[in-house]
Amino acid sequence: EAVAVKNALLLLDSKTVAAPAAAALPTASSSGKAALLDVLGEKAASNEVATVLPYLNSAEMDVKASASGALNKMVGPANLATLFPLLSSATNATDLKNAQGIVTSAVNGIADPAQRSTVLQNQFSATPATQKAAFYPVLSGVGGKAELQTMVKGFGSADDAGKKAAIDAFAGWKNGEAASELARLVAENKTSATAPLLIDAFTKQIAAVKKTPEQKYLLIRDVMELTTDKNQKSKLLDELSDAPTFGAMKYAGKYLQDPQLKYTAASTVKDIAIKNPGIYGAEAT
Repeated sequence: EAVAVKNALLLLDSKTVAAPAAAALPTASSSGKAALLDVLGEKAASNEVATVLPYLNSAEMDVKASASGALNKMVGPANLATLFPLLSSATNATDLKNAQGIVTSAVNGIADPAQRSTVLQNQFSATPATQKAAFYPVLSGVGGKAELQTMVKGFGSADDAGKKAAIDAFAGWKNGEAASELARLVAENKTSATAPLLIDAFTKQIAAVKKTPEQKYLLIRDVMELTTDKNQKSKLLDELSDAPTFGAMKYAGKYLQDPQLKYTAASTVKDIAIKNPGIYGAEAT
């Protein structure tokens, strides 16, 4: 029944349906609340953000999830003063993750990159040191050079838990913008306990990075030289397939005799040859 009502409401104009849907929330059943929240989200009912916010604390998980999903589509810059405190008030991992996603959506609603960065940096600076880690996923979800440097600086001074939180944020950085910094951090921390985590984060970032094939190859090569872990090397060899250069093909060929990596290496060499048929010469054949 709730699904049928939801589908019917979605057919209506946003201006017509938003206020009645919001008004019906308090008396609706659990499934009804979730459906109404979904409708408000799909209609991007920005005027009803204050109505939906309390449902983030619902004891009913389906209602909580619908409220979070809806707010991600409803919030904007005008709501930030209300939303930023959610990062410090969350009492469990689910609520914190929901808050981080919602705040990220609101910040990304600021059209001007410079203004967006200023708002984010000011709020981060005002955040107590003990709560900054909760802010990291927002920085990574918004991206930007200034934000990346803020994270790099934070990583250098963080304790073990803070470094782990920072690495998780680096791994999810928008558009792979953290790949080069991660390659540098791997080199600087190659003997530390964080090195494997940094390499895993780099591997995720290099898959999304917007660089030339040659730049991508050089980053992957440099990081591969800093790990002896075969699983990490294998994943990085896979990523070399998307850097179809002669150098990448030659480098992957070094592993054709490695018992644990030869199949991945062969696949990478084949993929490079297919993607860049212009590669030729004695060393490439």
